[in-house]
Amino acid sequence: MSAVLSLRIVVFDSPTDTLFSNAAVVRLAVLQGTLILAWTFLLRRRGWSLGALSAQPSPLDLLRGVGLGIFFYATYWIGFTFLATVVPAFYHSATTLRSTSASPT
Repeated sequence: MSAVLSLRIVVFDSPTDTLFSNAAVVRLAVLQGTLILAWTFLLRRRGWSLGALSAQPSPLDLLRGVGLGIFFYATYWIGFTFLATVVPAFYHSATTLRSTSASPT
């Protein structure tokens, strides 16, 4: 229940400047950097390297990535269009959303 309440507060009641502060972002960045260093140290100590974790990239990988990007964009667009057709209130709600952090003009 608390997750639903939190989501409701984030989406409807609270501007973004009260949800995220510069101090919170800095703490998160420091935590992530510390974890990267710790895992790098641990894995290197056990003999792992980047070459051992993944295959060599190839030009075909780029084509696969672009294809996946186009496929998922089309899937998103089709899903949005379908939902907007079936539920007109969704379309109105989605097109009238405004960022709470943007200054009014």
